[in-house]
Amino acid sequence: MTQEQPELVVDTPVDEIVTLAFSPDGALLAAGGEDAALVWDMQTGCLLHRSDQATGRVSVAFSPNGQLLGTATGSRVRLWDTATWKRLKTLQAHAGILEAVAFSPDGSRIGAGGQEEEGEAVVQVWDVATGEEVRCLTGFSDQRVRGLAFSPDGRLLASAGWDGMVGLWDMATGEETAQCRPDQFGVESVAFSPDGKLLLSCGTGGMVRGWQLPALQEVFAEPTRPTDLPRDLRLCTMYCVAFSPKGEAFATGGSDGIRIFESAGGGEVRTLTEPAGDVEVYAVAFSPRGGLLASGASKGGLVRLWNLGTGRWVLAMQPLGEGGWVSYTLEGYCVCSPGAEQHLHWRLPFAAFSGQYLSPDRVKQALRLPE
Repeated sequence: MTQEQPELVVDTPVDEIVTLAFSPDGALLAAGGEDAALVWDMQTGCLLHRSDQATGRVSVAFSPNGQLLGTATGSRVRLWDTATWKRLKTLQAHAGILEAVAFSPDGSRIGAGGQEEEGEAVVQVWDVATGEEVRCLTGFSDQRVRGLAFSPDGRLLASAGWDGMVGLWDMATGEETAQCRPDQFGVESVAFSPDGKLLLSCGTGGMVRGWQLPALQEVFAEPTRPTDLPRDLRLCTMYCVAFSPKGEAFATGGSDGIRIFESAGGGEVRTLTEPAGDVEVYAVAFSPRGGLLASGASKGGLVRLWNLGTGRWVLAMQPLGEGGWVSYTLEGYCVCSPGAEQHLHWRLPFAAFSGQYLSPDRVKQALRLPE
């Protein structure tokens, strides 16, 4: 059967995308991979900035005013000026392996968590203006901190640990105010609702759980796979969770794809199917206006943008070797760095690169549609 449209195949040596963050105005999308931080222009689909100073997994977060990008990798947190992409500060962490980074809602502080070389988990919080450490949170088990989130009022910091624990920390005192064990395995991600009344957690146990604040009282628990499946097939690691801007819904990403839930009760609304069936979803992020959902894949450095109105993806963005990159639409139209054509191939009915599919205008149009 003849295909109605070409399928674009990208040759890339880049590994997975593990974290994603939109800038507050939605103009930029930052992606953290295993060896680099990437920043994409949401008007054109072009790659704006690439930082290769990584020593492993890179976590990314924008400051609330959008003027800074924070990256955490190895034992360092770096602050970047988003106007010039100059590095402004480098903060030395106690942890030898950082796994998470987050700005406070007022932008005055930045927190990062991970694991010390001795094996103990630790979270540090710094003053953004001075670079001075203001909090060092300890008392975790000998496991990593995988996720961090500040409450909307900045008073609390939630931590997700591989020990299966979720902790709430008072930023005024540095004391842990509440904790729960939602998973006998590891907790991968936490997220506060925009109104600060609900905390979500997810992890390797295959459940997303909603916790009423401030007592961390469980109000719902949703499996990522249908409960009528055999028990050994129900479990599915959930790597990430994120609220929509208004808080009426939330999204999860995991080994079973992307799922959208309603916040009131946690009922599932929609499943977004990753076209490459063997790809896990390690990161999700809603655009500030809520029309797009970005997802980060476990292979190929792939970031995909989904139109939440239709449930279809509208743009895929991938880094290539030697600093190259490509962004392409569902129909195969693309924009790419000079010389990137050697990495692009179309399956039948096109056997090789076709210039007619190099179309920056089509890429811009795809980015405009959902919003």
